[in-house]
Order: sequence, then structure tokens, then C-alpha cells
Amino acid sequence: MPALQTQVSFVNAWECDENDHLNVQFYFGRFEEADQHFRTMTGLDPALVRSARHVRYHAELRKGELVEVESGFAGDGGDGMAVVHVLKNLSDGRICATALDTFDAHVRELTAIATRVGAAVDVPPRLYQPRGITGPLPEAISIEALRARGGFVTARSVIRPADTGADGVATERAHVGHVSDGASNVWETIGVTKALLDAQGWGRVAVEMRMVLFDAYAPGDLVEQVSGLLDATDRTIHFRHHQYEARTGRLVAIVDALGLAMSLTTRKAVRFPDDVIAAAPRLTGAAA
Repeated sequence: MPALQTQVSFVNAWECDENDHLNVQFYFGRFEEADQHFRTMTGLDPALVRSARHVRYHAELRKGELVEVESGFAGDGGDGMAVVHVLKNLSDGRICATALDTFDAHVRELTAIATRVGAAVDVPPRLYQPRGITGPLPEAISIEALRARGGFVTARSVIRPADTGADGVATERAHVGHVSDGASNVWETIGVTKALLDAQGWGRVAVEMRMVLFDAYAPGDLVEQVSGLLDATDRTIHFRHHQYEARTGRLVAIVDALGLAMSLTTRKAVRFPDDVIAAAPRLTGAAA
């Protein structure tokens, strides 16, 4: 059986950001909806908890464009099974993003369902396997330890009922919304400032993300996001965002993000100034 169509939608103007394309949080929102449809279609237990969701962004989506997501089973890059969601431009079939959902503690259950249902994605693994964000999943760290290693606050906000799903916990779209907003603070802190971007005619974009959930936010919870730079090259910057509940210090999520600067004219990646990358402060110790 081929992959299943699990989400169909349209890019609204209000979902687009300062770079005039669909903001990353709405990619995650569509994958979140696709996941629910896929579980219903295949009988995959809604309570089965993922280890991580790894998203790669391949092409921009602009206002007015039609979108669909196709979902299916695929190898996880090792000996196990995963679920892959492929977000496409419905008009021309172009792949715009992929999401690799891994279930390390539930490989047996996932493999059994994949064998019975047979829905498989037909895109090559090179499009959904991790590329710039690799290695083991991040471990929990306290907010105090993270600050001691150079982490700094990039978002403070409150979870509203509108940020949650039918289960009463914050959606992944809400998590990535905080990452999207907080990323600008990280860029600014490491020297890739708005003034620099405006002078060069550049924008700041994400090309890859990995989300690991440790807990959940509920309405009224206070979000405190502490972030830092893990690594950088002449073209990419690897951030890590830790999301805590501010009253209790409870770790809720860790989101890795690989970003780059692009020309807003050519829509192509550009090189960062060497002096900026050399001087950028990085997280130290085990957090990195």
C-alpha cells in the first residue's frame, strides 16, 4: 500500500513571517494533524509516545499555495521502524518538508502495524534522515546547570487555552512558535543582528529541527525558554532551545534547530562573516 494522504490545507497569509514564507511552527502544526489522521487510519495507538520528531525543510511555501501531507512507515536509519510524514506542494508535487518520527521504546509494536498495514513512503531516505542534527538525543538538564554553561533566556510567555489541543496540553506548533520567536534573540546575541541582516538584504531561516518532549505544558503554565549556540560553520548555526515551566523549573522540551542566512533576493544561502562566527559564544560542557 502506498503512503496515505493525511492532511490537506492551504497557506494563509497570516501564517507567513517576515521572510514572506510559511513559518516553521505551521509546518509542525500540519505534521501534528497528519499524525492524528495517520494513527486513526492505521490503528497506531494514539498513546504511543515518540522518542523524537526530526523535521527537515526542503522548500519554501508562500501564501496561497496548496499543501498536502503523505504519511507512511519507513526504516528509522538503524534496525527499527519509524513513521515519515512528507509535506508537499499540492500544485506541483514538490517536497517542501519531511518529518521523521522515531519510537525507540515501541519498535516492536510499530513494526507489527507496519507489516499489517503496509503503508510505505516512496521518498528516498536522504530526504528525511537527519543531516545536520545528528548524534544521540539530548539529556535532561536543570535550568540552573544550563545557565551555568552559558544558556540565556530567549522567550518568556504563558500557555493559553488556544495553544493546546483536545488533550489539554500544548501543541507542538506552540512549542515551535516559542522557538521561532526565541531564535531571533539567539541570532542577535551571537552577532547576526537585525542591523546586519537588513544591511545585507538577508533573512534568517531554519533548515532542520529535532524536538524531544520530556513533559507537557497545560494552560496557565509559564514558559521560560533558555537557549544557546552549540556549533557554527560559515553557513549554518546549530542552536539548542530548552523549554521549562518557570514556576517549578520543570523541563518540558528540548528543540535543536539548524539555521542559516539567505538572500531575500535570490532565496539562496549565504556565508556568515568570519569574524562574527569566530566571536559567537557557545554553550559549554555537557549541555553541548
